[in-house]
Amino acid sequence: MFKKGPLILFTFILFAILTTNSLRLAQVDSAPATGGLIINEIDYDQPGTDTAEYIELKNTGETAVFAADYVIKLVNGYNEEVYQTITLPAVSIPASGYFTICANPLTMPDCDWYVSPTSNLIQNGSPDAAALLLDSTIVDTVSYEGSVPGYVEGSGSGIEDDPNEAYAGISRYPDGSDSNYNNQDFFLLCDTPGEANIALGAFCEATVTPTNTPIPINSPTPSTPTPAAPTAEVTLTPSLTPTPSATPSPTPTPYPPTPTPALILLPIVQLPFHSQEPNDNAAQANGPIHSHETVTGNFPAGDSRNDYYYFNMDWPYTIYATLTNIPAGQDYDLVIRDKDMNVLGYSGQYGNIDEAALTAMVYPGRYFVQVYNYLGTPSNGAYQLRVEYVYVP
Repeated sequence: MFKKGPLILFTFILFAILTTNSLRLAQVDSAPATGGLIINEIDYDQPGTDTAEYIELKNTGETAVFAADYVIKLVNGYNEEVYQTITLPAVSIPASGYFTICANPLTMPDCDWYVSPTSNLIQNGSPDAAALLLDSTIVDTVSYEGSVPGYVEGSGSGIEDDPNEAYAGISRYPDGSDSNYNNQDFFLLCDTPGEANIALGAFCEATVTPTNTPIPINSPTPSTPTPAAPTAEVTLTPSLTPTPSATPSPTPTPYPPTPTPALILLPIVQLPFHSQEPNDNAAQANGPIHSHETVTGNFPAGDSRNDYYYFNMDWPYTIYATLTNIPAGQDYDLVIRDKDMNVLGYSGQYGNIDEAALTAMVYPGRYFVQVYNYLGTPSNGAYQLRVEYVYVP
């Protein structure tokens, strides 16, 4: 015959253990993360219309992760419903690597993955949330401007983007830190998409692509022109006795010199080349492509929504780019950019209508042409890109 006292005590302990485990299962990861893919940075609010929004992921683990295994869900805090699901492409994110998701290629040219819409992609909070899921399981979530039930780690209170600061957002600091308490990990910091997070300074600036751009494999190495020797300065020795006539000043050599007819006649390259992947951003751009040269490319399944090409100009020219033979059912846009990714020319016709972009005369240097897959749908059909840069007196 059992004694009731020990049995009641045992039943109470078992009930307490089960209740505690159930409460733990109802919460989002309560223990500090040990490494893996996390949401590292979000810029969801800019002055005026939000056209430069992005979400940056970071792989804090020791091995690469396959991005296509994950999805991002954006959550409306008012009704706790998902208003946008972002699927990621079939690419590998290396250990300690970054992966940036953006909406607008004109304002965020160096992202890894573009999604629609191109403005007001991420809601401005009070509160809202973003969650990263692996096989339908939340592995990381960030609630901002308050806490969204079911999509918060600790608390989201006090995490807020500044709508008056164009180049600031909420970021983990130190970079990649994850204690599983949102308002202890995220702060208002300067934007650093694809780079380590830094503290908020007196003001934030746009992140500029390094000018030391890597040259893609199997692409010819661009020749670097040898700089001309500097002109020696003319030193005028003062005379003790003033002379009646003034000493003439040296006449400066105008720069850049006006090209001669021989320089205007650029070589025409007859053989086209097909784009080599990856060329998804300026750092991976194919090139150099030459004036009047025809380049072919396409957007097969699994490719990003961007193809980048570069060319170098030794003299001031006007740049004229055309994009033709766009496959039926596709919609590609054409953008001409300088080395700092500023837009110099743009063409965005509807559907597969031919695109043509023209710039004013620009100085010598490196320039980029971006082919943007507006719809993001794959196609094996080859488009044709042609760039002409000519001297116009």
